[in-house]
Amino acid sequence: MSRRSPRSTWTVPTPYRSTAREVEQLAVDGVAVVECEVASLLALAEALGVHAGACLSVMSSLVGHDHDPSLTPADPQTMLESALDALGVTR
Repeated sequence: MSRRSPRSTWTVPTPYRSTAREVEQLAVDGVAVVECEVASLLALAEALGVHAGACLSVMSSLVGHDHDPSLTPADPQTMLESALDALGVTR
């Protein structure tokens, strides 16, 4: 399994309202993923006092044309195994 360097995720409550300038600056700042659901999930879990997590699949890119938006890892089973490995869960 290959490991990529950690990158930031930007959570935005209003999809498709980011300007091109904002997106380019976020990419320069090291943001790799923009999403709009996970923050709500984590806030709810915190309020309920339960654990929660998320695995994100990159489906497309808003910046640059040298980025391959194909899924990494490509299949859900591999993504689940990678997430469990990262969490130290033994199976």
